[in-house]
Amino acid sequence: MPRLNYRITKEEPTKTVKAFLDFHHVGRKNQYKWMLAGIYRNDQKVTLDEPLEPNDFISFELESDMHYKRVDKPIVVLYEDEDLLIVDKPIGLLVHTDGIQSDDLNARVTSYAITNKLDWTPLPAHRLDKETSGMVIYAKHPIALSYLSHLFESHQIKKTYIALTQPGYKQKQGSINVAISSSRHEDKQIVNRSGQSAHTTYKVLEESEFARVLVNILGGRKHQIRVHLAFIGTPILGDTLYGGKPYTRLALHFHEVSFIHPRTHQAVVFTSKVPF
Repeated sequence: MPRLNYRITKEEPTKTVKAFLDFHHVGRKNQYKWMLAGIYRNDQKVTLDEPLEPNDFISFELESDMHYKRVDKPIVVLYEDEDLLIVDKPIGLLVHTDGIQSDDLNARVTSYAITNKLDWTPLPAHRLDKETSGMVIYAKHPIALSYLSHLFESHQIKKTYIALTQPGYKQKQGSINVAISSSRHEDKQIVNRSGQSAHTTYKVLEESEFARVLVNILGGRKHQIRVHLAFIGTPILGDTLYGGKPYTRLALHFHEVSFIHPRTHQAVVFTSKVPF
């Protein structure tokens, strides 16, 4: 069974093994399961209440789980370390399988993991629509996944998109704070006061026959940016589902992300080149 290793630094905001796992938002069930499997402080097996000091080495025996299907197609790796794998998703590719299509990003990442002899299957901490391109952040082990999932759920990750839209903005920057729900009559999302809260901000970078817009979202409802920009009368080019004019693709790209790294506790920023 492979071991996941950490060195406790002076900056580590934890004083026991349990506090370390709590900080990374590992659930109680997994904490107990991992303690039974084996948690080690300086190669000595310990319990969750074991105190930690700077320069201690803490290790977790975590079951390897390379069980996901693989598709032997290349991926574009933007960044990789012992905790994170950030890849560029092309348009037209699902992140998760829909049970119908034979290819998806997860399957390609699994193939990469097997080829590079990783100990655990990298899993995505979020998702992108099939028609949207840009970064997908994968956690390379369960502790990183728990940490990143919490950051996304608690809106502690800044997500920046670039979109090409129809012109006509009344303000060069603004905020759209209207709830979204699924339509009962069509396979799409709609603005609905009784739906789930969704907050989008935008800044127009240039505007002529089309507008290039920088977009930030708090949260991540399905089709949130597409619905919100259409709601204010400036739908994304290529987004025929929400009234956008025809274009070579859906002109929406996940361009930049920033958050606190799970191991270094330092702010990090990653970017993906905009393809339009």
